[in-house]
Amino acid sequence: MTPLADWAPTYRQILVAVDGSRAAGAAVGHAVALARGAHARITLLTVAPRKRCLGVVGVPSPPDLTASYVAALRATVATVPPDVGLVTGVAFGDAAREIVRVAREGAHDVIVMGGQRGRRRRAHGAVTRRVLRDAPVAVLLVPDAGGW
Repeated sequence: MTPLADWAPTYRQILVAVDGSRAAGAAVGHAVALARGAHARITLLTVAPRKRCLGVVGVPSPPDLTASYVAALRATVATVPPDVGLVTGVAFGDAAREIVRVAREGAHDVIVMGGQRGRRRRAHGAVTRRVLRDAPVAVLLVPDAGGW
């Protein structure tokens, strides 16, 4: 029988998808523990929607939400201890597609995401399901402090 240590995964590049939610905060906490144990580097990624310009006269264009996504990312960065290697990124477009793309292009070993429950799960569950389906690496889904 092979000892557990012989086949346990080694994470060197950890991608954490963050959106400012409690669940994302819990995911960051787990990623920090993984990173410390493996001397790995964390990439915090937030995905902002693309600004759509309708071009209709008399109708205000929708707000650009980039600043709020960047602010949430900065707040998350402040929670990561200084002894953990950290890189940040902001992508634009479809959240699931961008998370998978960054994981693939950045040669990440694992994706860590916060899981939603209740009504928020229905709203955000599609992103999680698509990342789970399309991810090129393992996905660690972490519940928020209230559990599933």
